[in-house]
Amino acid sequence: MATERDTLQAWASWYEGHHMTVELAATCPACEGWYPIVDQHGVLTGDLAAADDERYTQADDILGCVRLQEGK
Repeated sequence: MATERDTLQAWASWYEGHHMTVELAATCPACEGWYPIVDQHGVLTGDLAAADDERYTQADDILGCVRLQEGK
């Protein structure tokens, strides 16, 4: 049985390389404690970050994704 994290990971992998938009974010499955990662240009990497991982910062509150903090 797939977990919420499995579902989010599958979604992130499917959309890897796509620019995160409001429309795409609306299709993102909810998974408490995990966020999709985008690069500095807002493109999905296909990976996830734990909400408590201090290496990442919220990229955009509306889009619900994170990016690696500079220097981390």
